Amino acid sequence: MEGIIQRIVEMINSKGWNIYYQGKSDEKFSEENMYKMGPVKALEKYIVYRILPQVDEPYSQTAVENFLKNRRHPTITVPFGFPNNLGRKKSYGAGPAEPECKLCSGEEIPIVGIKLLDKEIQLIAATETFMPYNVFLLAVGLLQDTTERQATGKA
Repeated sequence: MEGIIQRIVEMINSKGWNIYYQGKSDEKFSEENMYKMGPVKALEKYIVYRILPQVDEPYSQTAVENFLKNRRHPTITVPFGFPNNLGRKKSYGAGPAEPECKLCSGEEIPIVGIKLLDKEIQLIAATETFMPYNVFLLAVGLLQDTTERQATGKA
């Protein structure tokens, strides 16, 4: 599992995004403290992480927010080629009787972060979304590189 988790970090970073520690679901860091800590290089289960663009000043909240003003947050595209179990979603706050929907190949999910669980990853998105690790790895490979490096031509 550690190898898969490290691969997730490397793949997200290679697409021009940084991962920031935000805390546990019930004990989140303030935005200010999250930026002060800067990007992380390793992930742990049950921790909420934000995915934000790589900028010249990754510890600067202003630099990251200025970059995001006219750009999209990362978008995960559900990959093709899996006949079953691409993941699932349901609306936040939906009651227990609310049915879950299966994710569909090609579906795009704008995300602001992730949380690693035992057998799947929760995507921090507009809907409560979960994706198996193997599907998420392929989806991260499709993550668009909409970073400052691409926009400015910097390597």
